[in-house]
Amino acid sequence: MEPAILGAGLAAGKLRISADEMRRAWGHLRPRGLATKSACAWDEDAATLAVEASARALEASGADPEEIGLVAVATSGHEAASAVVAEALGLRYARLLDVGGRRTAGLAALVAAFDSARAVERPMLAVAVDVPRAAPGDPAEQAEGAGAAAFVVGPGAGARLAAAGSAAREVLGGRILDAAGVARSPDLDDVPHGLFEDALAVLGPLPPIDALVASPVGTTLPGPGGKPLAARHTLESAERRLGDLGAAQAPFDLALALADAEPGHRLVAAARDAGAVTIVHLEAVTRAAVAGVKAVADGGRPASVHQALMERGAFAAGAAIPEEPLGAYIPPATYTRDLPARYRLEASRCGACGRLAYPPPAACPACGGRAFARERLAGRAVVETFTVIGRGGSPGEFAPEQAFAGEYPVAVVRFEEGPRVTARLADVETGRIAIGLEVEPALRRLYRQQGAWRYGLKFVPTS
Repeated sequence: MEPAILGAGLAAGKLRISADEMRRAWGHLRPRGLATKSACAWDEDAATLAVEASARALEASGADPEEIGLVAVATSGHEAASAVVAEALGLRYARLLDVGGRRTAGLAALVAAFDSARAVERPMLAVAVDVPRAAPGDPAEQAEGAGAAAFVVGPGAGARLAAAGSAAREVLGGRILDAAGVARSPDLDDVPHGLFEDALAVLGPLPPIDALVASPVGTTLPGPGGKPLAARHTLESAERRLGDLGAAQAPFDLALALADAEPGHRLVAAARDAGAVTIVHLEAVTRAAVAGVKAVADGGRPASVHQALMERGAFAAGAAIPEEPLGAYIPPATYTRDLPARYRLEASRCGACGRLAYPPPAACPACGGRAFARERLAGRAVVETFTVIGRGGSPGEFAPEQAFAGEYPVAVVRFEEGPRVTARLADVETGRIAIGLEVEPALRRLYRQQGAWRYGLKFVPTS
């Protein structure tokens, strides 16, 4: 059976910065038509957004996580997030692929998922994610948003890949990177002559197109007779509301287009970078399930430019806050061993008395038994009690977060299966927290230790 996109998921940074706020902060606004843009909160990054979008795509597709054969994560930078995605979602048998360095990488990862699914007839996962990385004050930073789009591709009905084409040429100075790893190319807006034509030639003659997605927004594709390729339906890019999503822009807009595509509709998505073009042609056999559209549109909290930069850690370089925690030190081997519990809520059920414990103990707290069976908690929980940690009251590992993002709530939550755990809360204002608040887990950044970010589950309101 030919592979198809079985489901898709979207995610965006939890902060929203308005165009008016950017004008007030910088005295001008370079990006035209930008209404708001998304940015990462302190505990978010490319890996957490990729996990969030992927979880939604898996749920939308109905695919068994243990059947996923490939996790391909793409970014215009050089983040390697595939291992975090696979571990967090329990994709135990997946090969890992990180594609980076160009804004065409998102569509390239999608094509790789189709190729793999066609070869072995198993579902594959392709994720495109980007987060702001230009320096504060850089004109490029104003446009940059944070978002992710994930696709589960496998045998079945959905949106099938009719054709894909890529073309690349060397561009002198086309991939110069600054100290922050941001592409600085005078040729980014000047695609070498014939590059689009070369990519379209691989696709072959295109039938009438129902929806056309292009990144950067405003890119035109040459059609028959030299006229720009046109589509029957005009789509509004998510860039106006979320900012420029880099390698995730074309996949993100493609997912939005799939959510509205009727069976038989044909969609074309194109992405370009300095010296590179990738184009895909999809046919919707059935309507694809796309999760997260409403959550992305309605989610987020308003933030000032200053607050967003603080939570991004843009001022951390000059702060006299040590990276190494002053609280409990967790050796890398111990952290890695405990990932199933930290990421996927794996608990232990005592073989002697049946007591379910989380986190998994060395010995049963009820009978002292040491024979356990692993059992994954569903994740549904309620707040039993909570407090708010103010400045000066934080353990050392969370001191940088408190310095840049402010106070934070901690709660004792009780799972519906019975175990209780002390955990961080996120995405909720302090005034909204109450005993009995229903929450669910979300993977987030916690703190840096030995030069690497440690991740774990925080709990967010279910609605």
